[in-house]
Amino acid sequence: MSQVSEILDHYGLVPLDGGAKVDTISNAKVNEISEAIRQAVRYDVDNRPQGSPSSLEPFRFLAGSSVRGDSGCSRPECRLEKVKAFVRYAALYCDEVYVPLHLSSSHGDDNARHHLKNCVLTLNASRSLIEAGILRPIIPSVCRSCFETAPAFISVREAADKLAGQHLEEFKIYARGLLDGKAVIRTEGPTDFLEHGTLMTIFGRMPEWYPEESRKGFTELPTEVPLDRSQISSSGQVHRIFREIAMDVIAQILYSKRMHCGLTYLMGRPGEVEFLSQTKQGREEALRTAAIAEKLSHEVPVFAEAPIESIIELRMQDRDAFVMYRDAVKRIIRDHLVGGGGVTAEDARQLYGDVLAPRLAKLRVESQAYRRSLRRKSLLKAGASTALLTIGVVSGVLPTQIADIVKAVGGFSVAKEIVESVFAVKETSADVRSDDLYFLLRLAEQPSS
Repeated sequence: MSQVSEILDHYGLVPLDGGAKVDTISNAKVNEISEAIRQAVRYDVDNRPQGSPSSLEPFRFLAGSSVRGDSGCSRPECRLEKVKAFVRYAALYCDEVYVPLHLSSSHGDDNARHHLKNCVLTLNASRSLIEAGILRPIIPSVCRSCFETAPAFISVREAADKLAGQHLEEFKIYARGLLDGKAVIRTEGPTDFLEHGTLMTIFGRMPEWYPEESRKGFTELPTEVPLDRSQISSSGQVHRIFREIAMDVIAQILYSKRMHCGLTYLMGRPGEVEFLSQTKQGREEALRTAAIAEKLSHEVPVFAEAPIESIIELRMQDRDAFVMYRDAVKRIIRDHLVGGGGVTAEDARQLYGDVLAPRLAKLRVESQAYRRSLRRKSLLKAGASTALLTIGVVSGVLPTQIADIVKAVGGFSVAKEIVESVFAVKETSADVRSDDLYFLLRLAEQPSS
């Protein structure tokens, strides 16, 4: 068991109510647990076994803040769904996914409890992948100001600002008034960049551009005050949305250098493909391949319903079949990508229906035909054995005499042959096992979660 899992168990932060328990503990305990998790993650990083590099292209990712639920909608149920989605994607496609955990190190920090709760949710939702070595929690060791002064950040920030300018007209911002004396705005924009198409923001200080008529009580939707273009520009809200993506890109660059391996950015927002394609790090084809594979993992039943534990077990049982399947899916996606930009759930369902489903159906037919053939042969063998027993009983031949007859014809094991006839259904031909979608066939045969 990993040190991280041991820490969660030690403090009773179990999957069902770990987050709720964080709400009830003292500030001192919040800091104690946060520090224990930090130390455990560093211990696991320092002591994890170093496997030999794969001869095939590794699927190593850095989970962006949107896909791991650290940005966008902060409701626990929404965040949990995002974490579950990327955990399933990791199980179905990835060699490794590095997941930054943000834990406050300041005693009494207002955000410390919130960060710990998010961390516990992520770790509990991905325990099986952590134990399998697929998901790798890491503690970021570069502060935000260091990110922003890194040379690589300049070009990425410029790309973010350029894209913000291109999409500025698509955003609307409304002043909601004051909540506990703090200015509140609501931003509407494209769902490609803004989860649920809306975002609430609370300012610690009163912005100079905030409308005078809204500097009163909190207002409901019908009485919101729309900001004009000048106020929207002064707020910097649209640019912040795109710069948040830029921060993730810088993290990918820095972690890739530190770990001496190429980490692909694992996205949670469709618009991130458009952003990354405008940077030097933007490998659009690879990014869109990863995006549509992520859609497959929770939009198509054969991918979405298999239990995570079963996927991991199948990976461990037949690593070669898993690698063949994953590379086949990657190749099929690449060959059928059309155009640029983001991908949708409908793209994933169409790709499955047009390409993967027919191949899987053909493979299933071939497998079932082979199994029926084996079963017929086994039943014939078992039938011959049973016939000898029946003859012995009806004719009054004693068991010892039957044994002599059996010995004369070369011997047999009735039990063994009956077992063979029953379990022959689980056998597959060499042709089926060598098919690059054989892993997907085995996955489809798993009971749904």
